Amino acid sequence: MTTASGIEVSLSNQDQWEKFHPMTEMVVTRKVGRQLFPHLNYILRGLDPNVKYGMSLHFERMDNKKYKFSANKWEEFSKGDEIRSIDVKLHKDGWRLGGHWMENPVSFDYCKITNNPEMKKEHTVLVQSMHKYMPVLSIQKDGDTEKEEFRFRVTEFMAVTAYQNKNIKELKVDMNRFASGFKKNGGHNKSPNSDSGSSSRGVKRQSTSPEVYRSVTPPSAPWTPPYNPYGAFPINQMYPWQMPMGMYVSQNPHAVQQNPMYMGMPINNMGQWNMGNGNGMENQMPQAELPNYTF
Repeated sequence: MTTASGIEVSLSNQDQWEKFHPMTEMVVTRKVGRQLFPHLNYILRGLDPNVKYGMSLHFERMDNKKYKFSANKWEEFSKGDEIRSIDVKLHKDGWRLGGHWMENPVSFDYCKITNNPEMKKEHTVLVQSMHKYMPVLSIQKDGDTEKEEFRFRVTEFMAVTAYQNKNIKELKVDMNRFASGFKKNGGHNKSPNSDSGSSSRGVKRQSTSPEVYRSVTPPSAPWTPPYNPYGAFPINQMYPWQMPMGMYVSQNPHAVQQNPMYMGMPINNMGQWNMGNGNGMENQMPQAELPNYTF
């Protein structure tokens, strides 16, 4: 596209845009905004290399209609929402010499679109979902009051909050190198038996943590001491609720009696603590001397 001033503009990635046109969809998000893909990359020619220019981008509503996707095509749904004022974004490089802009493609790949009118982040543009837009590149020469605008029909798109056309979604995944995680061999789709050892998303993996004994009342099955990440406590450092009723301590009953918590608590002739465990023996330690534990 060439203007009367001699400025020539083209898309460096027009082949990508042509693969999506005329069904192009761009997803908008409320929280952080969403980048466009394909990107807007322009090749400029015919600028004065020694004069400064400003490059700006905005998104133009193509009509006053709201659309819906039905029967694998877009069709008019209702009258469009109120058209908002145009939000023009100056390129992040600011005003530069024409030689700078012509050296490499001018890219607006960092720009994001959102449907949140409260978002005021830099380089984020407000668009309305289910409406059709066209990106517009504006070039202004330093000292001029007028801008020259460039529109490419192939770059028009429908703003959506989620892809409506699955073919467009699949095409974007195939072409966008930043979407590698969603490809067939990507991180989101790896088999649990893959060489990497990672499991597929949504598959619950078996816990490898040791089971912790949490019950205050010992089970009827053979008792196992509670899990202790710092090593097993000596028996003379255990609290009453950590010891099952009738626990045998005959191997070293005197060592256990050295624990102040159990002093005065007699051991019967079978090497068991007399703790009122239902076997007919009552606790001979005065109740007032027992610690008051509350659960």
